[in-house]
Amino acid sequence: MSDLEHVTEVFEMEDYAKDLLFNSTTERQIESARSFLNRAQQEIKMLYIPTPIENV
Repeated sequence: MSDLEHVTEVFEMEDYAKDLLFNSTTERQIESARSFLNRAQQEIKMLYIPTPIENV
């Protein structure tokens, strides 16, 4: 899997998790959807590599 495919997949997972959360009707569904969304967002945070800011 290429890097672009991986990034795309993670963002699609986040969108899916948001849909699950929006459509949840029971507490268990809400809890599971939030957990899934948190995992996807943690993965997204790991993808971003901060670059050093140079003084001009």
